[in-house]
Amino acid sequence: MAALPFAVQDVCDRLAAGDPGLTNITLDDSRAGDAGAIAIGRSVVASAHVKKINLGSASSTSPGCEITAAGLCELLDGIQASPSRVKYLHLDRSPIGDLGAEKLGAWLATN
Repeated sequence: MAALPFAVQDVCDRLAAGDPGLTNITLDDSRAGDAGAIAIGRSVVASAHVKKINLGSASSTSPGCEITAAGLCELLDGIQASPSRVKYLHLDRSPIGDLGAEKLGAWLATN
């Protein structure tokens, strides 16, 4: 498995440590991909402080984080298992497909 981008690994480390200052995760245009979304999903379960997650695109010409349904499903599973009450999730320009949209819709219905 390829190493995660530094910014993604840093966020995961802070989440795992329960950093109370980490309330907003902003990784727009980090190209975190599915591996990054999965890592964040696995790490967010240790945090009760996250309110916003931005994994979208900062501009209309950038690719964003490129998260597919596989990464999104893992991310949402982690958010649901977390004591955090995430109220904002930005995924602009991520090709989540029908399965990802269904999972996102189910998550939204419970939040």
